[in-house]
Amino acid sequence: MTQHITLHIADIYIHIESEINGVIGRFQEFYRHFSTNESAHSDYSIVIKQEKMTVSVTGEEEGFKFQGYAFKQFEKHAILLIPSLKNAYQYAEEFLLFIFSELCIQKNKLIFHSASLIDDQDNAYIFFGPSGIGKSTISRKLTDFTVFSDDMMVMEKTNNGYLLQKTPFERNKQRKPAVLVNIKVVFRLVQSDVVKINSLKKSNAFNVLLSNLWFSDYQKKQVEKYAEILQDLMQNTTVAELQIAKNSQKEAIVECIKNYEMTC
Repeated sequence: MTQHITLHIADIYIHIESEINGVIGRFQEFYRHFSTNESAHSDYSIVIKQEKMTVSVTGEEEGFKFQGYAFKQFEKHAILLIPSLKNAYQYAEEFLLFIFSELCIQKNKLIFHSASLIDDQDNAYIFFGPSGIGKSTISRKLTDFTVFSDDMMVMEKTNNGYLLQKTPFERNKQRKPAVLVNIKVVFRLVQSDVVKINSLKKSNAFNVLLSNLWFSDYQKKQVEKYAEILQDLMQNTTVAELQIAKNSQKEAIVECIKNYEMTC
């Protein structure tokens, strides 16, 4: 029996239907804070079917692409073919993030692989870097700030600042209201023996920001769109490198950030 769920993530509605037993149940369990009954307003639909992989299904002449599963995209929907129950939910979630990233760039939104901390005056500090670099450590140590996200969030430029929105694609899948912030500094985290901040040149800042966005692939049209958004971000905020060690004390990190802000 086909089951359905509609997800509402960062003002994007994605309807999913699946004939594979258990897939929708897992989404209902793990994405319950992001589900909605407003299926009539979906921006995109994903239809999941179980089908054995064959050459004819995955061949380019059929329009399918293969990645452990097969899929075919249309303007407003996609067909996802999964060969067996094994890893079905994992494949479905991976494909959902793939589709979500494409919808985000269409709507001028960035998926940022980062920790986002906000002070009591709605100033945001963004900390990004590869997995294991210390984003969650920063979130735990800087207790004077409100942690908006510790791994992934969506950022959108508005006339009054930047809108930050939660996603379910991180360990903490709790929903939070979107928040309008002034981004003070975007920090690239680097492991070091000392706590130190170095400003990044515009050219370097652009490259490191681009490398820490989440998007489906490096198609030219996507990179050009991201370049436009990132250039705007760099004009409105500072991008710097924050060197920390895992045993760095909270006081040393806060003092270093405050001293750096005074020089910006």
